[in-house]
Amino acid sequence: MELKYRDIIIRNAMPEDATLLANWWNDGIVMAHAGFPKGLGTTAE
Repeated sequence: MELKYRDIIIRNAMPEDATLLANWWNDGIVMAHAGFPKGLGTTAE
């Protein structure tokens, strides 16, 4: 899936996104809203 509107693109995650996503999921500031103030403690693998 890919949606485009002006300068915004929403697309499915791809394997090469794993490192970035793991960084976000492990960041307590990013994940606090979802109830994980210490992050998820996951890896890119």
